[in-house]
Amino acid sequence: MLRVKLETLNRLQGDMSDPDFSRMIGISRSHLWRLRRGESAIGPDTIEKIMKTYPDIDLNDLFEA
Repeated sequence: MLRVKLETLNRLQGDMSDPDFSRMIGISRSHLWRLRRGESAIGPDTIEKIMKTYPDIDLNDLFEA
């Protein structure tokens, strides 16, 4: 299971609120919350949404090793 790197997620979010950030990416606030708590793996749909929103992000910076 792939886990999202919290520092990358936080850097992408910046000073946006959770509702604004999740809306911008196109995921639910509850999914964002589960990603942060490590209760949900990052799947292909979420990866695609993040890549569309942040096309310059390095995929290696998005995942936990």
